[in-house]
Amino acid sequence: MKIKEMCAEERPREKLLSAGAESLSNGELLAVLLRSGYYSPSGQGKSALEIAQELLALTGGRLLPLAGMNAKEILSVKGIKSQKAATLLATIEFGRRFMLEQV
Repeated sequence: MKIKEMCAEERPREKLLSAGAESLSNGELLAVLLRSGYYSPSGQGKSALEIAQELLALTGGRLLPLAGMNAKEILSVKGIKSQKAATLLATIEFGRRFMLEQV
């Protein structure tokens, strides 16, 4: 299902803005970072949420293994191209640096 077809309250970006980031699941947070899915002219494809869930399936639903993935591994997920992979890798690095400052 396309995210645009979801109720506004259930869409990850809108949910984040109205209820806060802590209200989102890991998949929903990833979907916000991915921004969009992919669709062919015939309408086949996946939403950003479905792509995020596929990516999490590779890590057993956990975030720590995701932080250890490299670009090639992230790019292996259909629907993730270089721009989305770069966004994810930059976000992971940003989080890593944030945690280093906290220590």
